[in-house]
Amino acid sequence: MVQLIIDLPEKLAQKARESDLNVSQITQEALRRELAVRQTNHLLDTIAVSRTASVPHEVISAAVDEAKNDLETTQGSI
Repeated sequence: MVQLIIDLPEKLAQKARESDLNVSQITQEALRRELAVRQTNHLLDTIAVSRTASVPHEVISAAVDEAKNDLETTQGSI
């Protein structure tokens, strides 16, 4: 596992400590969600750009399945 240093406003860090939050876990989940959003946006941008090109059903289905698997990994079964 790699350690990263993140900067938080003092009051936010204090509230997180007082609430006994697992900041590492919350940060990991937030990063996974953001990466999934960016991957989805990239896929949608690619589809939008290639409207004139035919995207095989299998490619779209595989991308949707991959997104579902990523979501299940981070949030449990759909």
